[in-house]
Amino acid sequence: MSRIFRFDNMNKVNQVEIIYRYYDEDSYYRSDMKFIDNVWQTELSFVKDKIFYKYIVNGIIRLNDSNADEYYSEDDNEVWSVADLRTDSGTNEHILYDLKCKIIKAIPEKDVMYQDCRIFTYGKDKIISTYVEVENISGIHSITVIWHQPDGNIYKVEEAPIVVERSYVRDVNAGFWIKLDDMQGDFYENVWMVSVYLDGKHMTKEYFVINRNIGTVKRVFYEQA
Repeated sequence: MSRIFRFDNMNKVNQVEIIYRYYDEDSYYRSDMKFIDNVWQTELSFVKDKIFYKYIVNGIIRLNDSNADEYYSEDDNEVWSVADLRTDSGTNEHILYDLKCKIIKAIPEKDVMYQDCRIFTYGKDKIISTYVEVENISGIHSITVIWHQPDGNIYKVEEAPIVVERSYVRDVNAGFWIKLDDMQGDFYENVWMVSVYLDGKHMTKEYFVINRNIGTVKRVFYEQA
């Protein structure tokens, strides 16, 4: 039994691997994917009819396959793509869910605990939060958030599971955050980008600014966003 796996959901990719295991085993296997016809792809053969798998991009970003047959949530809350080799790849119908994302900050001294915010001041603000809401969703899914520093490097990658019984359709939300007090050096100053993925599919991106001088941040931010 074999299947072709394809990944084409991200720019600036230097390497893509697929990591997988059989549904009834604990050992994982890895295989490099090749860039062919503008798509990262590989064909793998298996001795069993069901595997759990994930893509690893540039060695650090773990993403699901938006074309997987279904998804599976481990006990540690990590969500894996499922390939059921008894079916043809791509036959599963995937719904385009309505996803919204906003950058917020805590306002503990006011009645409103959170407010939308795009400009943060180091030494004054403590936490930057990304709030993601998905409407009308059912089953098992994953939200992945990637925090991009102003220099283009990745500061943090986070994943949150969505688990809704298949007999229900619900609106769900997830929160992700970084602490300004954990940042050392000047790399954090200027425009940041947050990329949001649902089941490995890029859905949206948002921008915000961290700086010491809020008077100069607005000009820098709106020129680049």
